[in-house]
Amino acid sequence: RCHRQKVRPLNAQQAKQKLEQAVRCIRRRASECPLFEELDVPVVETLDPPSFMAWVDAKPTQPARRSPPASQREGPLHKFATWKFQRLPAEHLKSGVVNFGRAGDRVRKEKAQGRCGADGTPSLNLLKAIVHTDALPTALASRADHYWLTGPRRYMTVLEVCRAFGLSDGSPLTAALRRVRCPTNAVSMAGRGIHAGVAAAVLRWLDARALLPAHPTYASSCSGVDFFAAALHGRGAFAYMHAAECDKQCRAVLMDAWGLAAARIHEDAASAAARTAAHVDLYVASPSCVDFSARRHGRDDAVVAEGALDANSTVGFILDGRARVVVVENVAERDGVAAITTILARAPYDWRFAELDPRLHAGHPIVRERAYWVGVRRS
Repeated sequence: RCHRQKVRPLNAQQAKQKLEQAVRCIRRRASECPLFEELDVPVVETLDPPSFMAWVDAKPTQPARRSPPASQREGPLHKFATWKFQRLPAEHLKSGVVNFGRAGDRVRKEKAQGRCGADGTPSLNLLKAIVHTDALPTALASRADHYWLTGPRRYMTVLEVCRAFGLSDGSPLTAALRRVRCPTNAVSMAGRGIHAGVAAAVLRWLDARALLPAHPTYASSCSGVDFFAAALHGRGAFAYMHAAECDKQCRAVLMDAWGLAAARIHEDAASAAARTAAHVDLYVASPSCVDFSARRHGRDDAVVAEGALDANSTVGFILDGRARVVVVENVAERDGVAAITTILARAPYDWRFAELDPRLHAGHPIVRERAYWVGVRRS
């Protein structure tokens, strides 16, 4: 926009010179963001299970979030009635799931465009689109976007959500999340997590190249409740040395699931203590993706820049080369990927990069494409 305003009053020759100047500027900026080699995690040929309904129990095991009665004129049951879901085929409803937060945004947009029915109900085409039957849509930490099943007309239980995120029923993290007093909070914590099936695929890639010892030392930052640790637990024994997490509830789950002492969980990933913590074989970082997310309201260049500054402040451990192998995860949004790539290029690692999704790389019917960087420390 800036260059367009400058070019408008110029003649053809002057405009060409200005254009060439602008292109040189863009190329110079682009060159600052390096290209990493591909992280060639193999694609899985088939889905296992073939449908997310395999994770859903006929007789659900608590805990589970409760749906308020439709008479309260709020919540999924109220929307189920007022949006007239009964217009959909029975088979479609039997095995469907809805994220009502995102669905509500789409219904409001359709209403604003005057494409709803005379009584304000969403069109049948939109209704079909917001009921997912092939794969679970991307889970979010937002309470409004928790998975709601249209067949039994209830929220997915904590156990069912854990299965969707690649955890076994016997995982220590599954048990810890089921012990969280409020199931809504437990599901929100899962919504911020790395998919354990994709984490297992990354670990197989590392093991195929003998980059980790049999029983590695491990640490994490912006840890959440650490689904990557769950994948590492499935691989075999490991020693969890330290973590960094600002959320009090997540810290409690980290202690419960992984036996971490409170003193080993730094509250600030940007602190000097977190930056200078003990060297480890494997370090996993998942910087906050809020400012990079496409669903971030008011997202603009300034917000993305703030996200980059925040991410930069939390990766001191990586910049100092204190791990043998590093895995970084974030949303697969172009601006965020560019920012994090530029930051990581300064670290003493050889990097590989890929956007990985549970459907393609773990064979699980859930949409959760994320950006992954894997770094191996230079000699």
